[in-house]
Amino acid sequence: MPKLLAMVLAGALWLPAAAQTRAALAGPDGELPPSALTIRRVVPEVQMLFAAEDHRGRPVRSLSAPEIRVLDNGMAAPLTSLQAAAGMPLRLALLLDTSDSMRPGFAAARQTALASLRRAQHSADDQIFALSFATGQEAGTGSNPAGALATCRLGGQTALYNALISAAGILDSSTPARRVLLLLSDGEDNYSQSTLEEAVAALQRASVAVYAVTVHSSRLEYPGDRVLRQLAAATGGRAFLLHSYAGFSTVFGDMENDLRSQYLVGFRPLGSLAPEEFHAVKILPLTRGTLIRARAGYYVRSEK
Repeated sequence: MPKLLAMVLAGALWLPAAAQTRAALAGPDGELPPSALTIRRVVPEVQMLFAAEDHRGRPVRSLSAPEIRVLDNGMAAPLTSLQAAAGMPLRLALLLDTSDSMRPGFAAARQTALASLRRAQHSADDQIFALSFATGQEAGTGSNPAGALATCRLGGQTALYNALISAAGILDSSTPARRVLLLLSDGEDNYSQSTLEEAVAALQRASVAVYAVTVHSSRLEYPGDRVLRQLAAATGGRAFLLHSYAGFSTVFGDMENDLRSQYLVGFRPLGSLAPEEFHAVKILPLTRGTLIRARAGYYVRSEK
């Protein structure tokens, strides 16, 4: 979650009620010794989620700070914290493409989406959303996401980038959470006013990891495949190309493994911190055989 947390360390010696304390600490000349002076420092911190697995794809659940290195714009950033994130609440949105380009496998895609909703929620603190999109219209953010998916209809052009930005806004929140977008789409867009770059930026600002699924023959390569891979790589998720929706249980299992192996790392950002500036981040494992999956960076948020 790319939030800059200002930790202001300030003494209380300048409060009127501390006059006696000041007098007691002052020397013969009435001046305070250097050790008694108030120190005021602002130390920004960035927090980011990442998933760790071993060479066999199994979650790594005992990672420690000396086993990773964080590069902020290419420079080694001092770590401030590292903790397992499996206990954090989950905010998950399932985004189903209902445009005409999905017609051949739409019925199977919708059934897969409904089955995923039933598996997704493990805690009362988790929040699950379902959205469908075609010509820029999204629906299903109420208390009955399964009902919204069951009644969504096929048809229209594809406004994928608009829908991704809307989903990022829905998943964003001021409280700590793991934010995941499960996208069932062919990756094509022929209607959005927004661009792919704007969609990626919105997802990164909201700390949303995209798990994208498309279905077609592995012997074919479509332009949308590249889009889905880019979304996954930029946000710390994954892209899956399936032969059929029958293999979707593997996708959901991989996503659940990632969620169980997530960590929240805190570090001090380096260099310029201009509002809305993008910092590229790499979280590197120092233990051989460990794979780390994280989003590509964060945006410096404006002070409010």
